[in-house]
Amino acid sequence: MPAYMMMIDKLSNLFKKRDSTMWFLILSIYAAPADAVNWKGPWQLGMTKMMERGFKSELNCINAGKETKARLNEGMLAPVRFKCVEIASALPAGATR
Repeated sequence: MPAYMMMIDKLSNLFKKRDSTMWFLILSIYAAPADAVNWKGPWQLGMTKMMERGFKSELNCINAGKETKARLNEGMLAPVRFKCVEIASALPAGATR
């Protein structure tokens, strides 16, 4: 196989690997005690939520996390954190169960 064909093959495999993942957004919302007024902390994990749709890139996931966090912070003072998690969108034949 000519060298340029091997390079094309390597590049196509690289792009296939990039397209084989999805990114999922997990939100964590922290809560103060029910009787707290002007609470400064410490904060306890109140709830977590995974967004139902996946993202094709980490950047898209991060941007969605920032937008969601900003929207949530408009209506509440509780700290909000998010994390983008990479998951394989397909597995090869013979993958372990």
